[in-house]
Amino acid sequence: MSGSDHKTPARNDPSTAHTVRQHRGVPQELMDCSREQVKTHRTISGVLKNGPMTIQEIHDATGIPADRVFWYLMAWKKYGKIVEGEQCEDYYQYALAKEEKK
Repeated sequence: MSGSDHKTPARNDPSTAHTVRQHRGVPQELMDCSREQVKTHRTISGVLKNGPMTIQEIHDATGIPADRVFWYLMAWKKYGKIVEGEQCEDYYQYALAKEEKK
């Protein structure tokens, strides 16, 4: 059998990853962690749609611990999802990047 005879399954072919997940299952802990990350992402993004905020202001508005807010903001900054704004007292304000405001 030559290399050209080998058929690669289509990306959305149910015989690939979908079937593997069905047989092996996804650990509940992993699913819960993923859901929590999505929820946190949406919550922080939601308050930033109202305008630039400091980490403490985001914490106060959402109840998410400040160290976790910081972690998300620094990750988003690395990938250009947010921008650092003006300084408010000793703290920077963060805002969604223009492409994120859609």
